[in-house]
Amino acid sequence: MNNIFLYIKKIHNSMEKGRGRALQAHGITGPQLDLLEYLYYREEQSNTVTDIAAFFGVQHTSIIHIVKVLEKKELIFRKEEGTRCRPIFLTDEGIRIMKEVDHRKEVTDQTVFQGISKQEEEVLRTLLVKLYNNIESYNEKIQKENRK
Repeated sequence: MNNIFLYIKKIHNSMEKGRGRALQAHGITGPQLDLLEYLYYREEQSNTVTDIAAFFGVQHTSIIHIVKVLEKKELIFRKEEGTRCRPIFLTDEGIRIMKEVDHRKEVTDQTVFQGISKQEEEVLRTLLVKLYNNIESYNEKIQKENRK
């Protein structure tokens, strides 16, 4: 295995470990946080189950399950508009949790990028995007070959 990919995996695992501890404090899971973040950063946009599923590239039913759990926890609510595609919003408690999470992310970012210049950070971002796009392109190619 290429050392770069080993470090990417180690970074991912370390970040997930820290994220898991933070999520435990709020009694939510990673996918639940992902949905809360989606709503928090897109509060001015249409946020239906269909929109969210398309954004994450997952099945509609996966999002419905998470929405129902978050509704029970009173972190989100769906506005009654008489249609099947009801917009989803954060409750005050959902907003409070997201503000805490947002603050923790800022502290984490400062720690992770300590000693790294803005220019180096931008180079890293550019390279990671290229790696991601290459992997996605390769995966699509393999997927097409497997359909034949």
